[in-house]
Amino acid sequence: MQAGNAVGWIGLILSAASVAYALLAVAAVVFERCRHKRPDESDYRPPVTVLKPLCGEEPRLYEALRSFCVQDYPRYQIVFGVRNSDDGACRTVERLTREFPSLDMTLVVDGRIIGKNLKISNLANMMTRARYNHVVISDSDVIVEENYLGQVVSPLENRSVGLVTCIYRARALAQSASRFGALFIDGWFMPAVLVSRLLRVQSFVSGVTMAMRRDTLSEIGGFESVADSLADDYMLGQAVRRLGLLTLVAPVPVETVVAESSLSAVARHELRWMSTIRSVQPVGYAFSGITCGVTLPLAGALMGAGAPSVVGLLAGAILLRVVLHCLWHKQPMAGALRTVWLLPLRDMFVFGIWVAGFFSRKVSWRENTLTVSKV
Repeated sequence: MQAGNAVGWIGLILSAASVAYALLAVAAVVFERCRHKRPDESDYRPPVTVLKPLCGEEPRLYEALRSFCVQDYPRYQIVFGVRNSDDGACRTVERLTREFPSLDMTLVVDGRIIGKNLKISNLANMMTRARYNHVVISDSDVIVEENYLGQVVSPLENRSVGLVTCIYRARALAQSASRFGALFIDGWFMPAVLVSRLLRVQSFVSGVTMAMRRDTLSEIGGFESVADSLADDYMLGQAVRRLGLLTLVAPVPVETVVAESSLSAVARHELRWMSTIRSVQPVGYAFSGITCGVTLPLAGALMGAGAPSVVGLLAGAILLRVVLHCLWHKQPMAGALRTVWLLPLRDMFVFGIWVAGFFSRKVSWRENTLTVSKV
């Protein structure tokens, strides 16, 4: 590659940045796997209210909700919430009520709206039935292990901790679109989160789990304070940190069901995620193109006209992408290798959604359309 070839040098720089990020991602995943080998045990087991906002009878909803009904935890309450009595999720709640008659479960049916974010309105309505001072908020599509509650609540014994969240893996359905969508979580989003944690950036908070004390939630203004926000989980974390309290990630990963049945549905979901990230972290979002796997190294190889340096970086990017995929994959190695061939397509798809995220101003989310605006 000639020194004066500006295009070639740009390709080399982009490829090198992408490979450097991939190395960080592999290191971050290895660190996280070691962290989760022996989660700490704690005797701190205060009574807990679990809030589960529901909207429709989603795939595997019974499995997800049931995982919260079999917790190895002494005393807890589950509050389910829907906006309408004809919501299909009510049937699943009724089934669980029959299956676990001794478990403290409540279904709140309330259509009151306090803002543009209907999930937050649902949570505010449910909060009126919460019995306990410790509250765990979790999305409807989350599947957890039996030790989950103990692990996410115990850090709150320390009064300097204001909110506890979790990282997560994707659980795909049998459809090809679902498996393709799962690669976004496992191959792009979660590695990016783990890299930020490795670099001591503690801004990650996810709706898969938000464990808080009731007084902390009240002090930040309750759910009403984020009733109009698309990125409600991120904003709750920001509000907690403004109080001078910590937001921590519990050493227990959960799973979230990826239920999209078509590529267009996958694209809409991921565009909502990208637009949300851009709205809360615009600078970081602008540079996140380097996280799109082999896309930039492939472009760099083309820009460098096949120069050995950029081809070598492309080979390194491919190898690291496969290693990252296998490390984060929950199934045995053979299961991970079955989807390796999808990785280049997945990376280019993510890159396209990333580009589209710069121009997206409105996103669809369940029953409503929200405007994307800077925080």
